[in-house]
Amino acid sequence: MSQAKGSDGKKSAQATKSWRSYARRVLLSGLVAATCCGGVYVLWQSVAHDVLRHESYRLTLEQIHVTPQPPWIRADVRAEVFREGGFENNVYLHDANLAEQISKTFALHPWVARVDRVSLRGASVSIDLAYRKPVCMVEVPGGVFPVDVEGVLLPRDDFTPAEARTYPRLGGITTIPAGLVGMPWGDLHVVGGAEIAAALFDYWELLKLEQIAVVATGTPEILFELIPRAASSRGKDRIIWGHAPSTREANEPDTEQKVARLKEFLGTPSLSGAGAVRARELDLRHSAVGRTAQLPEVLADEGDTMTR
Repeated sequence: MSQAKGSDGKKSAQATKSWRSYARRVLLSGLVAATCCGGVYVLWQSVAHDVLRHESYRLTLEQIHVTPQPPWIRADVRAEVFREGGFENNVYLHDANLAEQISKTFALHPWVARVDRVSLRGASVSIDLAYRKPVCMVEVPGGVFPVDVEGVLLPRDDFTPAEARTYPRLGGITTIPAGLVGMPWGDLHVVGGAEIAAALFDYWELLKLEQIAVVATGTPEILFELIPRAASSRGKDRIIWGHAPSTREANEPDTEQKVARLKEFLGTPSLSGAGAVRARELDLRHSAVGRTAQLPEVLADEGDTMTR
């Protein structure tokens, strides 16, 4: 029995010795690995700047992909931001906060309403953009200026004179833009007129409208009227639109109701008798019943015809 105990003691001692030997090897391996990693880290720290600033990591225009531009934007938004935003020489794919930098820079372009997302995938940058849409041309003594539905001033040089004539016109504005291109005009009359222009944009040619004009009220109230083209109404019809969609009064018809009544009104001939033109007035601020006034008849020139 004592021999058996001695044998078990020997086995236990050998097992302990083996475990200690294994532990030393593991510890030694760990120390070697740590030393190597530390060396690699120190080495990387000494060369990282030069490696990451290598030409192959420089951000290029070809690596940037943006939402396709709508047809009314003639400028190359992507190229302009890349050139004017300082991305040509000093921006690299591994730069900290690159996505944030790209987002803020693109948001400054006058044709960009907002940046929805910037995605960095390897050597590719994808940018989801929402573009501004021109809704009307604001007429002032210095010419005409395009704005979007929020009254933000858009690049004037992106429109030829012929293109500018195809947009709704907003008249009666006595102010000039308060800021640079891409910034709000700074006049509530422009904002209200732009909202109306956006509502009538798809029907402007169909309804043969000439201009949206500010009504002189002599009060802080901002009202608008629509002026038909002289060739279609003899310049006699008067249409009171009322308040802008965002400021309409509680009992004032909404935009959809106003547009429906406007279509009906302008689609009805205003001739009375033999060659007489009956001038009319439509006030869209009120309900349809009894709100189309007949103004005194004015004799049309002999041989004139009415186009509707």
